[in-house]
Amino acid sequence: MLAPGDISAAAVYSRGAPTQATLNLSGTYNPSNKTLSVSGSGYTFTGTYDGQSQLDGNFSGPTTNGTFVTLQGAELAEAFCGTYSGGDNGSWSFIIKGTEVRGQAQSSSEGAPITLEGVVGRKDSLTFYVPGTQDVMGTGTVTTQGVITPFAEGDWSEPGTQVSGTWEADQCFVETAG
Repeated sequence: MLAPGDISAAAVYSRGAPTQATLNLSGTYNPSNKTLSVSGSGYTFTGTYDGQSQLDGNFSGPTTNGTFVTLQGAELAEAFCGTYSGGDNGSWSFIIKGTEVRGQAQSSSEGAPITLEGVVGRKDSLTFYVPGTQDVMGTGTVTTQGVITPFAEGDWSEPGTQVSGTWEADQCFVETAG
């Protein structure tokens, strides 16, 4: 559970292996509206906590801007960063913790990020749902065993439309920060 007041954290940021940077961040958490604002090392992260386990939002930095998503828990999580293409294109990033999947898709044509919620099923299958529903917005597989860099790939579609395409992602990093 996040606590009010000052926050200090170390974050491992990666746009793709093998380059990683550790950022020293500090800022505040406002429990009344569940918002977080931290900055440091030239970066600013602003986000909203869902009150249970997920914190997501936007970041800006000296060389790039984007979105982020985190999941709270003691289990080791794996982060995947990639792209999607087809009827729309942009970034497709998510975290796997156990059988739970959370992430975001951000269209290249801007607009708000789309929240990804899903599950890991049998034989490492992935299913992404429209948040709060059972409407499937993507499927795929994740490959982590027997490869140097874990990866995932699959298909996506916008429910109720003919807009669809493919997505792919590589593991962003394998470290955890405390």
